[in-house]
Amino acid sequence: MNSTRRPPQYLDLLLLMHRDVFASDSNESARRSWWLIVGLMLLVAFLFSLVLLVTSPQALQPLHQP
Repeated sequence: MNSTRRPPQYLDLLLLMHRDVFASDSNESARRSWWLIVGLMLLVAFLFSLVLLVTSPQALQPLHQP
């Protein structure tokens, strides 16, 4: 594997897409949209971990039976 190859920089892409929002005078709107993105990502991560936590004992149960 080529370890010097950089993965896609999604944060850079996000900042490039929202550069005009940050440069404009609507600072509060930019902050609100940024927190909306962060909040949605945290919510998705929480729900995903909750689903994994609930389903993992059921998925591992046949392994513990003799």
